[in-house]
Amino acid sequence: MGIFPPTCDVSFLSGCAECNNDGSCTCQSYTTAEADLLTRDQTYWGGTINACPTLPILMYVLYSIALLGSTFAGVRCTYALAMQTKLARRLSRRWVEHRPNWVCAMLILSTLFNAGFCIDKLVDPEKVIGVDILPSALYAASRSLLYTGGTTQVIDFVAVAMSVQESTYGQQRIRQAVAREHLLYILPAVHTCVE
Repeated sequence: MGIFPPTCDVSFLSGCAECNNDGSCTCQSYTTAEADLLTRDQTYWGGTINACPTLPILMYVLYSIALLGSTFAGVRCTYALAMQTKLARRLSRRWVEHRPNWVCAMLILSTLFNAGFCIDKLVDPEKVIGVDILPSALYAASRSLLYTGGTTQVIDFVAVAMSVQESTYGQQRIRQAVAREHLLYILPAVHTCVE
């Protein structure tokens, strides 16, 4: 017997055909217990299969849509990066000093990792986040870059707003606030670790 008590559910929504002697669910032919974030298949940790709520065909459709969305978003972010690079050149800034370039680059990488995750799940849908290394690494990289890109976008927004306010409120106070902005980079790191 594993860590978790057997809780086989044979209701209509569970997808179980019957329960085994050990309390594990026997999935119907069109369902599975595999899921990414909340798996009902506890056999990875010495438990049982509690329910079979996932329809594999639906998961294929959803991952295909996510792959198309990631591809579309990656293309749009690549176009935005080209536009921001031209803007940085026009403003006589170096590429690394222009925060929107960093936002676009992080979002492009995030969409690439997300597309890789979707392809991995389409090729082998039985891989699970937190159990198998490749989908876990792709998922973590995608989300980390997404959160960091979002944080960088917020920091850029605040920096632009503060530079506009410098003439009104004084340069010293505004520079202290901008110096504190780097603390916001801790938030995505903490969020990624917690996730």
